[in-house]
Amino acid sequence: MVIFPWEPKLEFGIDLLDQQHRELIKVINTFFISYKCRDDIQKVSECLDFLNHYTLYHFQAEEAFQVQYRFPLYRDHQAKHNYLSTQLKFHSTALTASRFAPEKMEHFHEYLEAWIINHLLEDDLKFAEFVKEADSGQPSKSE
Repeated sequence: MVIFPWEPKLEFGIDLLDQQHRELIKVINTFFISYKCRDDIQKVSECLDFLNHYTLYHFQAEEAFQVQYRFPLYRDHQAKHNYLSTQLKFHSTALTASRFAPEKMEHFHEYLEAWIINHLLEDDLKFAEFVKEADSGQPSKSE
């Protein structure tokens, strides 16, 4: 069972970030599968903690690449990361306080789905295109 399948359109050609995105999707799937299979709440909680920590690590790595490449939308992207982090903390607190109540899990699922669709497939894709253009020596559409 997979909640969020890995798809080729999620690969951007930046090895470290692609690997981290795959890991994030894997952890998100493990979290929901553990919950749906009624695994120990402790395991579900550990997955959520890991997701919180890994996300921060990933955002830092992604932002370091953006600084390295002088990505003109860096500040905007960083602000979106800050917002996603704040929302993740909000959902994590609500989930834990409710002992992973079904309605809170549904809200969390919607949040993660929007994150994957809106951030990975839009914001991160802009950066990936910028990097490809920078590496090829062509002017970027983002500039």
